[in-house]
Amino acid sequence: VHPGESNASFVMAGLLEFLTSAHPVANVLRQSLIFKIVPMLNCDGVAVGVHRVSPASGNDLNRVWTSQLCSEKLHPEIFHVRKLFAALNARNRHPVLYMDLHGHSRRRDLFVYACDARAAAFAGLLGAVPCSLVYPPGCRYGVPRDAREGSARVVVWRDFQMVLSLTLEASYNGPSGTQGLWFTPSCYAAAGAAVGRAMWVAHASDLWSQFAVETTEKSSEDQEREEERERVSYRGEEEVEEIEDEDEDNEVEVYSKNSSAVTSDVESETEDDGKVAGMLNDNENDEVEDGETSELQEEWLN
Repeated sequence: VHPGESNASFVMAGLLEFLTSAHPVANVLRQSLIFKIVPMLNCDGVAVGVHRVSPASGNDLNRVWTSQLCSEKLHPEIFHVRKLFAALNARNRHPVLYMDLHGHSRRRDLFVYACDARAAAFAGLLGAVPCSLVYPPGCRYGVPRDAREGSARVVVWRDFQMVLSLTLEASYNGPSGTQGLWFTPSCYAAAGAAVGRAMWVAHASDLWSQFAVETTEKSSEDQEREEERERVSYRGEEEVEEIEDEDEDNEVEVYSKNSSAVTSDVESETEDDGKVAGMLNDNENDEVEDGETSELQEEWLN
């Protein structure tokens, strides 16, 4: 979200290179988890050359995440990432980890900000992985009472009930206790790869289950009523199609058999500095009602 924090972009590049590599750990992650990644959220700011704000609105995009402040016209990037979260939650496909990558100009090391102290479990994993550069004692937990209440990590934690809603800050400087030693692009890239390995450790130790959002179970009566409405709606669609396309029976049949599949396969953007939008278990196949999401959202939601 902040175009000038290019060190965070190097962390994101390292993470992406690791996740798409042939490394055995990367293979396990791709087979076991779903990643929603927005490598750069403020592309206009990068193109124009601003350091922190959006050239379209003049706002710091990491302060307008609340529903009251976020505007589709002025902050379309944030607006649509919020829609992604809402759509996932509506389908009971709750991400368990949200990571917002940033650069920090004053402090040293890499460190985590989180709203919930329980997120220290994942921050500790990050600190234990070689080359992560994360310094656990430098991590901070709590909800700020200022403009940062409109930041991504606070809003995702509060509005979407995600315990593991984190900001990973990468220092512009170097590690603690050193003089004249600076982080290089390769250091940041190695730290990004270490984030991927920490995700694997969390997955192998079943850390995600501790923070999974409980899904809302429907009563059997509610489920039956919903299924009946879907059957009635489905039959109605078939009848309309058959009337309008009497000469295209084969086409109607194909559409009818696959109408739920057409809408079951469903956006976005994880911040200019990068954002890991989330990970979910790969064994869920919830369906989406017609009109619930756009075709672009269909591609992202599945």
